[in-house]
Amino acid sequence: MATATQALLPPHVTLLGQALTPALNRIEEQLTNRLPAFKPGGSIADFAETAQETLNQFGESADRLAGEVRRLDGLVSASAVADADVHRTAGRIEMVLDELLGSHAALRELRPEPEYADGHKLLAAALRHPLVEIRDWLRELVDVFADPAAALEKRGLPDRGQVNLNLALTLTAPPEFKEFSRWLEAQTPPAERTDWDGLISLVVGFALGGLFFGGDE
Repeated sequence: MATATQALLPPHVTLLGQALTPALNRIEEQLTNRLPAFKPGGSIADFAETAQETLNQFGESADRLAGEVRRLDGLVSASAVADADVHRTAGRIEMVLDELLGSHAALRELRPEPEYADGHKLLAAALRHPLVEIRDWLRELVDVFADPAAALEKRGLPDRGQVNLNLALTLTAPPEFKEFSRWLEAQTPPAERTDWDGLISLVVGFALGGLFFGGDE
């Protein structure tokens, strides 16, 4: 039976919130899980190579997520959408999110030699930063689509007439990237810099290229 709250949104938008709930639960689970037991340490070259591959994968997945979010705006704005299309849209978002979570897990579980532990923690925290922002965005979508009246009340907005809520996904630059760059300069001997060249380029690209900055994502 439809309620007054449900009537505030088209049925396909309410369904979208339900379809996105598994993605929200998945990211919540990973962000609250503790680190696994330490694995045998690796050399600086192994650490740099694995971290570079992981950051590459994370960046590619983040680009795909931005595209899915842009398409999501069109779906929400439509007057009517078939249930199957709603589930396909949510499925694509969940698939990209799984890629992001996989990249984060791969980097987080990497265990370099103890002298590189601080750099590893900074990189893992840098990837966690956008995942937290994505989780908060998903939670807001799910909550608003489930009970828009409560969302309006929470924000002090009127519950009559046309009301616009800003539900855009905004990703900000992880502060850990700057800390990681400083760590590299302080800890890495010049003779070993070649091991880090590709990783340094990626970190600089992320920090300056706009991947983690708010925009139209």
